[in-house]
Amino acid sequence: MARLYYQSDYSQQQIASQLGISRPTISRLLKYAKEKGYVTINIIDSFADLDKLAYQLKEKYGLSDARVAFSPKDDYDSIIEYISQQAAEYLEETVKNGDVIGVSVGTTMHEVAKKLTPQNVKGVEVVQLQGWITYSEVNIYICIRNGFYS
Repeated sequence: MARLYYQSDYSQQQIASQLGISRPTISRLLKYAKEKGYVTINIIDSFADLDKLAYQLKEKYGLSDARVAFSPKDDYDSIIEYISQQAAEYLEETVKNGDVIGVSVGTTMHEVAKKLTPQNVKGVEVVQLQGWITYSEVNIYICIRNGFYS
């Protein structure tokens, strides 16, 4: 019965009909099988080891540093919120006097800029990575928010 449910993807109702017993009985038997250890469920999360993924990125692309951010929620707004927060924290940890920060445009970059807190660094230059003639709102926001001059 557990094989039918977990390996053959039969529904509890299909198993109940096939075996001639009630669906609630099938549910209780499946619960019993889990409790007694006849059935174990393992979730393999490819994002569980973010440090390993970051290391692989550094190795593959010759980067001096890499971070992989993960959002525990699957909706767009939550992903943008979580990733932009992680990116802002990374910038706050790594930007030092005289650095040049290249930015692009987009929702995520805008959210990163909004989440930055003022830092005590001097001579940081913010440059746009895309070929626009005017500065993006992100550039301006980063500069104003942190006292940078670009």
